[in-house]
Amino acid sequence: MMSEKGERIQVTIFGQQYMLRGGAEAGYAATLAEYVNQKMEEVSSQSQITHMSRIAILAAMNIAHELFQCRKSQKEHEAVIGERAKDILETIEEQFEEFRLDFPPSS
Repeated sequence: MMSEKGERIQVTIFGQQYMLRGGAEAGYAATLAEYVNQKMEEVSSQSQITHMSRIAILAAMNIAHELFQCRKSQKEHEAVIGERAKDILETIEEQFEEFRLDFPPSS
């Protein structure tokens, strides 16, 4: 279910509260905010960076990296599936051709 356009959803990211407005469900927006918060916490705990904007940029870079890795993996899987589908189709066509050559069956 989508929230009404213009409905506000409050989320907390890295100790800061934000009011979001849009068409996403509140639970989904909260899940996204928690993910961003987690990524910012990871950057903060693994570096000496203290400026929130720099932490946010590095977290965004990490999230972008994950996105690009997922897209690459998806393309690779799609290519494998495409090849398998092509092989299956060729096998079916070969079997069909053999069936046609042998029809009607010889007595």
